[in-house]
Amino acid sequence: MKPRYDLEERTAKFGECVISFCKSVPKNVITLPLIGQLVRSATSVGANYCEADESVSKKEFRQKIGYCTKEARETKHWLRMMEPPRIASKPKPVNCRRKPTPSIASLPPFGVDPAHSPSPHALLLSN
Repeated sequence: MKPRYDLEERTAKFGECVISFCKSVPKNVITLPLIGQLVRSATSVGANYCEADESVSKKEFRQKIGYCTKEARETKHWLRMMEPPRIASKPKPVNCRRKPTPSIASLPPFGVDPAHSPSPHALLLSN
């Protein structure tokens, strides 16, 4: 029997974690637009996965999963822009640990070693 990966739950938790992280970021003229972009892209991963999960064909599923991948890459970009030297102060880390599981394509946590991922900001440190 194949292991079950509850990607709907994992992508929802990822979005929640990013929202918690963004709440800790100091608000200013630079960070406000970045926070908005980050929240939109991170929460879109889960929303697009839900759409993919309800697909009626393999073609539609692949297309929707492709959207998940694009949003994941965009999220990684916005996290990079939120790196402390770029926003001038260090946001409070948020605990986003998850159980170790085999990696699944490019869905969350997007290549981060779960044993070393204390926050979504840790995505920046993985490359």
